[in-house]
Amino acid sequence: IWAFWFSRNKLIYEIMDDLTSILKHLDPSAMVRWALPSPYWVKVNVGVGYSISNQKAVSDIIIQVEMGQIIGSSFRIHNLFNLMFMAEAVAVLRGL
Repeated sequence: IWAFWFSRNKLIYEIMDDLTSILKHLDPSAMVRWALPSPYWVKVNVGVGYSISNQKAVSDIIIQVEMGQIIGSSFRIHNLFNLMFMAEAVAVLRGL
């Protein structure tokens, strides 16, 4: 049980360290703003992060309708990808 707990904590804290490092360097004025989809359409936003040193990727998906309501979302940690492109492709497929 301790081995599982140790592995879980190591993964979470390494990802958190990577995310904290990224967030410190974000420039809010350079961020792209989200636009509402056209009526009768939904918008699927996909984000992927990849840690080269850990060979792990995380993906998140948010599905929103024309008024901005979230109708679906997902977050997943991927252990089997060695390229960021692969994680992005899987995230897009999951969003569909």
